[in-house]
Amino acid sequence: MSVNAEREQDAVAFQLLGFVGDYENHVCARVEEWPLAARLREIDPILGEMQVLGGILPHLAPAWARFHVSHVELLEKLMHAERADSQRLDWLEAHMAAILQLEAKCLDVLAHKA
Repeated sequence: MSVNAEREQDAVAFQLLGFVGDYENHVCARVEEWPLAARLREIDPILGEMQVLGGILPHLAPAWARFHVSHVELLEKLMHAERADSQRLDWLEAHMAAILQLEAKCLDVLAHKA
């Protein structure tokens, strides 16, 4: 891989890592308030940016797919949860595994391990 291609990958991975961090912070802060429709819409721009950037780095595809499936599963559970459902934090913890895996793959790109 050329130096310019590595730099471009690094830039994309770094941007994606930032959006993953924003997503993580948003989800952790909002899990108790969901499934309010306004809260769900707030995360759409972040996910859109993540999808674009994740698509540029094809070797992130497995981690991106696991993250996306986990996100959809979390939303599905939250949409059907009772207001006082004590399992919300358990669901968030399960989703965090997918978030952390995507973060690790971004870091691998930056460390040129991918």
